[in-house]
Amino acid sequence: MIEFLTEARNTFADVDRRLTTTFGAKSMQGWGVTPEIIDTWYKDTLQKVASGELRLEIEQVEEARQALLARLAQIP
Repeated sequence: MIEFLTEARNTFADVDRRLTTTFGAKSMQGWGVTPEIIDTWYKDTLQKVASGELRLEIEQVEEARQALLARLAQIP
């Protein structure tokens, strides 16, 4: 069972990576997402975490920021 779940997780991660690369970056560009907008979101989210409004680990917020910036960097 663990092997099956590990394989399923790997499959979903691969599909997510390929969809993000193929569609995500161009969609973000079309919506006008820039590194500045991502940084504004990041700072706002950190404030909400610090105030207790959001219950997230700071590492999760940082990982999301890095993933978004990496996705933008893939735009040709």
